[in-house]
Parts: sequence; C-alpha cells; structure tokens
Amino acid sequence: MNLQYLRYALEISRTGSISKAAENLSVAQPNLSRAVKELEASLGISIFERTRTGMTVTPEGKKLLSAGDRILRQVGELETMFDGESRMRESLSVSAPPAAYLSHAFSAFCAAMPGESLLEARFSEQELGDTLEAVTRGTAKLGIIRIPLHFEKYYTDKLTEGELVWETVMDFSPVYLAGLGSTLAGREAISRGDPEGLSPVISPETVPADDNNTHPSGQSPLPKEITVTDCATAYALLADDPSLYLTAPPMPTQRAAQYGLIQRPAAKAILYRDLLIRRKDYRLTPTDEAFLRALKGAVRSLREN
Repeated sequence: MNLQYLRYALEISRTGSISKAAENLSVAQPNLSRAVKELEASLGISIFERTRTGMTVTPEGKKLLSAGDRILRQVGELETMFDGESRMRESLSVSAPPAAYLSHAFSAFCAAMPGESLLEARFSEQELGDTLEAVTRGTAKLGIIRIPLHFEKYYTDKLTEGELVWETVMDFSPVYLAGLGSTLAGREAISRGDPEGLSPVISPETVPADDNNTHPSGQSPLPKEITVTDCATAYALLADDPSLYLTAPPMPTQRAAQYGLIQRPAAKAILYRDLLIRRKDYRLTPTDEAFLRALKGAVRSLREN
C-alpha cells in the first residue's frame, strides 16, 4: 500500500473536497484524483462516493481510514524516534490560540533546551475547532483551547466525548493594549465606555471584553476600522498610532515593553479559561514536561505583573 496515497485519502476525508485537499496538500487536483483511484483499485474497494456536495466516505472507506490514521501516526513516531547518529530526537507539537504569553512560553522552552539536543518543535496558532481536531488526530500532541468560563460545561462535555483530558492553564480577563501615547495610559481600568473616540484593532489575538460587542448606540461611527491577520502587525499599529487599542489576553510585561505598549485591565469583563488538552491515551514525554514548566513560568510572570 502506498502510504502517501493513504495520507491523501485522509485529507480528502477531513475536508470533504478533492479541490480543498489538493490545495492543502499542494498537489495538482488531477494527480490527487488519480492517486485515490489507484489506491481504491489496489484494495478492491470504493473509499469515497462522489456527490454534488462533495466526497462522502463509504463504510469500507471508514474502516480503511480509521486503521490508516493509526498506522500513519505510528509511522510518524518511528520516523522521528532516531536521527542518523541513533540518538533520541526530542519532539514537541502544540496547537494553541494566539496569545503573547503562549508564544513567550514556547520561546522560553526552546531557549532552555540544551544545545546538544536534537529538537523538533512545532507551535501552531489555530482556532479552537482546529486545535480539537489536531489533538484528536494526533497531529498535535498538546493543545490549548480558550473558552468563556460561563460555557465551561459545554466544552468540557465535548472534550469528554472526544476522549480528551484537560487541565487549567490560566483564568484571565481581557486587557486593553495600546501605545505609550494613548489616552488609555492614564487610566487604571477601562470600562466599555472609556475608549470613546478610539478605534479597536481586530487581530487573531482579539477577545471580546464584554458580552456586548456592538458599538454603543447614539455614538458616532468609529474613525478607523482596521483588521489584521497577524499579531506583530497589530502591535506595530498600536505602538505607532495612539488612537488605536486592542482587547487581548494579558501580555508579559517585558513583551509589552519590547513592543512599546501599555496594558490596562478591563472592568467588569468576561472571564476566560485556557485549557491544556491531550488525548486520554497519550502519555506526556520529558520534552512535554519541559514545555509545561515554561508555560507555568509564563503564567506566573503574568500574575506578578
């Protein structure tokens, strides 16, 4: 059996679309279709039913892909177990929401690894649903998800159904991030009405400070409407333009100073909880434990801010 073809089939199953799978895999669509047909022919089964709405997995295909997923995970573990010198390779894979304290923890972990270590580390910033899927499938060994605390039971029930275990990383209320020249710098805490005349930046890190996300009625339109797809650009905007702000998870003090930012707590804000998740059958490695120590250190630094 061609394992690469099996990987292709799993991606088609995940996306439900030949074209989307081809895009994700960087494979030409005709080549992907041909690979699936060859795999089906070699096994003597139909893996997919081709419908107007996409690709549907057949009963035989479900059995194949379930077993194939396990096989590919085992192959991946074997491939990363040893290098050319037969030394054990340290491996870490984490999927998490965008947050300065999480990227700080990951960089601290990498910096603390001994120079002679053979390290393969991957840190992916993804939305909650993508993180759940990555951890369930084993493409990320550890995940961090962010939930509003008042919906905790809903999400923990879903984790239980998915045979995932979890522990609390941190509870937090959003902060207002702004440049040093912002009018918010002179305030101790920011209520929803305080940023009047200022404009929010929407970035991957944005978390609502309260349940009402609409602009207050009767207030003039926002002077600026800015959306960015990466956190670094958002920080640069805040540092350069005192008329902007961002609601986000708390940031380590040293990181805020590096970017030229101030942060102020949001008054009467929503409480969020970040949860560390992993598969029930996955046992933490010493490398995972080292990352968790760095993560706990980053959380401690926030509490000491």
